[in-house]
Amino acid sequence: MVLPRKDGLAVLDHLRHRANRPRILVLSARNQVSDRISVLNMGADDYLAKPFSFDELLARLRALSRRPKAAKLLFLSMGAMSIYPLTRLVDVAGATPPRF
Repeated sequence: MVLPRKDGLAVLDHLRHRANRPRILVLSARNQVSDRISVLNMGADDYLAKPFSFDELLARLRALSRRPKAAKLLFLSMGAMSIYPLTRLVDVAGATPPRF
């Protein structure tokens, strides 16, 4: 994948390693099966080769938006402290967790 300043595969790799990873739809002029397989194996959620129908692009974007997000981190723990990101609670040594 060719972009003006950065290779598309490098962008894909960067996005794949983010904590709040977005859904990724790759639009590319490369239409070889090996290209599609490589990009999907690297973490893309979908692949659409150019030229494409705008209606198909919209349908794929709607389909991606319906997919559930990956499982969220349930808690982090260090020593006697546990942090629960989903509920934004902190528990220290079994004390009643305060809300923040």
